[in-house]
Amino acid sequence: MISALEEAIELLRMGMEGEGNARLVQFLDGFLANSDEASLLTGAKLLIVLQKIVEAQSRGDFLWVADLLEYEVLAALRHL
Repeated sequence: MISALEEAIELLRMGMEGEGNARLVQFLDGFLANSDEASLLTGAKLLIVLQKIVEAQSRGDFLWVADLLEYEVLAALRHL
């Protein structure tokens, strides 16, 4: 699951938004299905990060999406 997130980050940074977003969806599906890992980013923090991601996507700022994924989500998952 983490590999899908890492791939999404890399693809978004390379400007491959379609493939990056597909990997992001793959990651989110697995993340939400796994209650143990999903509990890591719960409540207000998760909502804030997801809101920032959606806002960045709507602006077409996929580098910011990649940064949020790497420094907010991936960093939290690595501290498991």
